[in-house]
Amino acid sequence: MQHLAGRLGLAIALGSLALASGCATITGSETQSILVATHENGGDAVAGAECKLTNNNGSWSLKSPGTASVRKSADDLLVRCEMEERTPGTARVVSKMNARMVGNVVFGGAVGVLIDHTRGTAYDYPTQVRVVFGRNRVVEADDIVSTFTAAPAAPPPEPGPRGRTNMEDLDGLLKAK
Repeated sequence: MQHLAGRLGLAIALGSLALASGCATITGSETQSILVATHENGGDAVAGAECKLTNNNGSWSLKSPGTASVRKSADDLLVRCEMEERTPGTARVVSKMNARMVGNVVFGGAVGVLIDHTRGTAYDYPTQVRVVFGRNRVVEADDIVSTFTAAPAAPPPEPGPRGRTNMEDLDGLLKAK
């Protein structure tokens, strides 16, 4: 009898583990970070645009390039970026069912599927979004193709007497910027 109780306990433990591994509510998050970068129609990156991200769970704002933590949803995420003297750009970021939802269908049943769908834990957005001014885009996968680069560094100052740098050399470096 004790042997049967041990096997029953093991079966319950393994069954619980299988259910938990498929349940996005337990293993997933209701929020996700989205990086937004803005670009000219020609492809050049532009910093400083005001961007608003919206879905049925709320709206979030950022200045590009920037990141916002959004509540996930089965609904797509709309991103709209605006900047003076530029036509606004928009991107519809497609929400896709994640692998945890598939596990939930197999192990969690209808109740788990309904909970995960309602809470948004069963879905993911692409994590990187490129908004192009003057265009309306659909984003189904990460699509930031270029990164912001710093301005080229100023050349080092010419050495002063005896190979040392003096304050006047450094002052010239600061004026070069």
